[in-house]
Amino acid sequence: MSILNKILFTILGLMTLGTHQLLGTDLVKYSALKSEYFQLHINGQSNHLSTNNAELNEFNYGLGLTYNLGELMSDTRILNKVVVSIEADIYSDSFSELGYLFGVSFQRRLFEKLDWGVNIGLIHEKSLQEKSDLYLHPFLFPYLQTNFDHPVNVRILYVPPVLNEGIFAAQLIVSF
Repeated sequence: MSILNKILFTILGLMTLGTHQLLGTDLVKYSALKSEYFQLHINGQSNHLSTNNAELNEFNYGLGLTYNLGELMSDTRILNKVVVSIEADIYSDSFSELGYLFGVSFQRRLFEKLDWGVNIGLIHEKSLQEKSDLYLHPFLFPYLQTNFDHPVNVRILYVPPVLNEGIFAAQLIVSF
């Protein structure tokens, strides 16, 4: 078994154990969110940090959806009031090929109108599959998201350097 397969199965196992522990206790408060259970993602501009990005698509059209499950309730400051969500996106990747991802996000207030979070899940892109022979890749993307009182906000994702040199991507987040 290759090292990538070992890493993939380890991450999936930890995600499964973590989900089981959350669902088996009263950590998730489902009534905490007042409305905005669904959010639409409109993918947009990306910026590759590599010096040779002339052949890369820097505008990644796509749509996604978030379903907010609720808030975590915890005595620890880091976990308290973290919003847990399920997310899925389909988009044009940097080589204008179809890519998609699905996973879970954890988001918490950083400042009054700014949240921080992390997306964890699985992603498929043809270019990743060609480089590693894996159909799905695990991912962990940190992000910052505005939290204004109107339905449209902005999310800036950071794609860490794994098979690239790092990418910043922007999404419009529309709550309904």
